[in-house]
Amino acid sequence: MARSYDLAGQTVTLSFNTAYTVSAGTTTFAVQFYYPTLGDTFGTLTAIGSPIAFTPSSGAPGNVSVSVAVPAAAVTGLQFDIIATQATATGNLTWDITSVQLEAGSVATPFERIDPALHPIRCLRFYQPITINLVSYMAAGQNFSQWLQFPVQMRAAPTIPAPTGVSLFNATGASSAGITAAGFEPYATATALGGATLIATYAASADL
Repeated sequence: MARSYDLAGQTVTLSFNTAYTVSAGTTTFAVQFYYPTLGDTFGTLTAIGSPIAFTPSSGAPGNVSVSVAVPAAAVTGLQFDIIATQATATGNLTWDITSVQLEAGSVATPFERIDPALHPIRCLRFYQPITINLVSYMAAGQNFSQWLQFPVQMRAAPTIPAPTGVSLFNATGASSAGITAAGFEPYATATALGGATLIATYAASADL
């Protein structure tokens, strides 16, 4: 859960469907939330409160939900562990978990089943690679450019580093300007009077 910045300082609810059977003894269940102490590496974790106990259905599946207040400091990610602990005699535990959903708020809503066709669109809000081919006739020292609208408007104005795969003809200085959530303007500078070409791939990132 590296992209959880917006959940910091809020109450969140984890819900899932689960059922279990155990051949001997008893089993206790809990959820423990964490956030990474440093960055998004999850190498060192800070626990958010104590484990939250729950009792799943035995046999037939049932829904479980638990809520926790996420500290304002938890801006580097969010992790949760769903834990089963054998409390008495050793036995064989069969445990099924499906429809896991984490959301803001203190109330679990029905499991969201997203149309697979929407997944690429959602991804494009955060990252888009765009290959461009600009051809123009310019005087020496003049910039040539074209406004490009993103196929899907991004979450925010993205960061666009220097392009890769750059191929220039009678031009120099491939770069970009006018960057907004809706699009940007790739450009280069003609080196002499005549036709000039810029071919490059720009990576627009609006990650959290």
